[in-house]
Amino acid sequence: MWESINTTWLALRDLDEVALRARGLREFLDWVKDRSHLFRGVSHGTTLHNDAFHFLRLGTFLERADSTARLLDTKYQALAGMDARPRARPTTPGAQFCARPALSAPITRPTTTSLPRLGLPSYSPSVLKCRAACVFCANQVVEHLDSLAGTRDLEAQRLAGELHAHLRFARIDCVLCQGLHDFLVGVTRRLNDLSTQLAQDFLMTV
Repeated sequence: MWESINTTWLALRDLDEVALRARGLREFLDWVKDRSHLFRGVSHGTTLHNDAFHFLRLGTFLERADSTARLLDTKYQALAGMDARPRARPTTPGAQFCARPALSAPITRPTTTSLPRLGLPSYSPSVLKCRAACVFCANQVVEHLDSLAGTRDLEAQRLAGELHAHLRFARIDCVLCQGLHDFLVGVTRRLNDLSTQLAQDFLMTV
């Protein structure tokens, strides 16, 4: 783990603006992803699954949920200029394939536009995947937090459970009435409140 971080730091230290421009942004970002995958693979596959591991994973999924919500908000605002509400569109085989893991029922054209249990409008398969990613992250936060809490009953556990339920069971009509932007801002605020509570529950012991 230390070697993967240190090697990455040394490479970044020697990377100036000229070298970055010559390398190209896309290649640089692919390299960043590769280094991230390397560290995650080493940490997940070699460390003991003790408190340190659960804290590492907890931070990972909190950050991932926050980033996914912000990315989805940006994508939605770009699409909102074309149409403020979801429209019935032909369901392509690709969209059906991407949406199928998120739904238990067969994919039909009305299902793809209404999605009462998804809680987010399905402007594209990427939106479905973003929603599924947020729910998965919230579920992982709950599981790792439960492992850290042990027999204690922590306020952070309650906030994590509320976040998971809020994401999993939000209905499309309520989200559209509130506005997707406001809904996602609310998600990021819940994540921030949870992070603050985690510090109070685990770090501020005096």
